Amino acid sequence: MLIFLSKGKLHMKCGEKIDVLRGERHIGLGGICASLWLDGNGEFMTVSGGQQEKVLRSLEKIGLVAFDECPDADARYRILSHCIFKVSEQDRADSIQGMEREIYIWLKDAGLSLSAAELIRLYEQGAHPNEELLGKENIYRLVMEIYSSVLSSDNRLEFMMNHAESRDGVVDALLKLLKKGYIEIV
Repeated sequence: MLIFLSKGKLHMKCGEKIDVLRGERHIGLGGICASLWLDGNGEFMTVSGGQQEKVLRSLEKIGLVAFDECPDADARYRILSHCIFKVSEQDRADSIQGMEREIYIWLKDAGLSLSAAELIRLYEQGAHPNEELLGKENIYRLVMEIYSSVLSSDNRLEFMMNHAESRDGVVDALLKLLKKGYIEIV
């Protein structure tokens, strides 16, 4: 059984065919490819074996899905750790509350793209979005906040944050923001 999440943004839908925008690239999908991509757009889905698994593997090769073979909380984190997040076109921070709001602000104003592991690390350290850590002029400060007491390897941070107390809360908040359309996976 595979658990997966779609990457990219639905640009256009015409009948059973869709056009997905991933970065600057438009990718046309139809049939089972389109159906599976739509299923995993904004939420985790699972498939078991056969044709669907083959299609998912081909979609992964072209960068339109991320998947894992074990559908559990660890897999959800691992999948999100291979994604790049971007806020949607409209600024809607006023309509979001709690952890979701903070994550939205981090993603919108940090001055660099933050990974799931980096967001979890910020929560583990009790850091909140503020003018000293946000914006391009504060990137160095933000990076030091995240990495100051860990080895500078992203892989080490990803491993450490897989076992962090706030991991599932941050993962759930990211998924809620995705499902509501506040953020996208690019």
